[in-house]
Amino acid sequence: MNKEKIGFLFDMDGLLINSETVAHKVFQEVCLAYGGTFTNQIHSNILGTESDYWSRYIVEQCGLLIDKEHFKQEFYIRFRNILNKEIDFMPGAKDLLSWVSSRGYKKCLVTSSNSENASINLELLGISSYFDIRVTAEVSPKGKPEPDPYLLGANLIQCMPSDCIVFEDSSSGTVSGKRANCTVIAVPTAFAERKGFDEADYVLESLEGVIEVLEGLGM
Repeated sequence: MNKEKIGFLFDMDGLLINSETVAHKVFQEVCLAYGGTFTNQIHSNILGTESDYWSRYIVEQCGLLIDKEHFKQEFYIRFRNILNKEIDFMPGAKDLLSWVSSRGYKKCLVTSSNSENASINLELLGISSYFDIRVTAEVSPKGKPEPDPYLLGANLIQCMPSDCIVFEDSSSGTVSGKRANCTVIAVPTAFAERKGFDEADYVLESLEGVIEVLEGLGM
């Protein structure tokens, strides 16, 4: 297998790091403070989307006494305060990143988070230099579930989308990867509905089993 042709495209939140658990807690707190109730179903519906979408959606669905911009600001202040202290790798993530790096495969971070938050998270985990190529919310013209983020990621690492493997935890990200004609390995977050992953090529309980799958594919 020609390693120069193979690319690995990684989502970040909920896939590599434990940020979705923190986000859920903060969403609940902010919604409660402004007269609403944040549910697992609402969280499932916004997984993998960009901030302009989820802030508007939550404000509307929960009937909050605050506009989407103020909600977004309040969320990020609380979110960063907690995540800065509690951030950690998801099970199997660190081993997977080491495995990809040791074999010299091309790689790119493809996240719906903005560049600032992505940079802070990677720095806190000590892997800033690992993802020197990144697609963040500001970079892609359209967000997930559109194919644009993963098409751009494949282009940046000079790989054909059909030669790329996408790692995702959300259904919107899974759809994005498949629309881009990539192979998708999904590890659904606890807040995702499992029915949303029918398009994934592989669905795993955690990243702890993914190296075995990759080696089974001849990598």
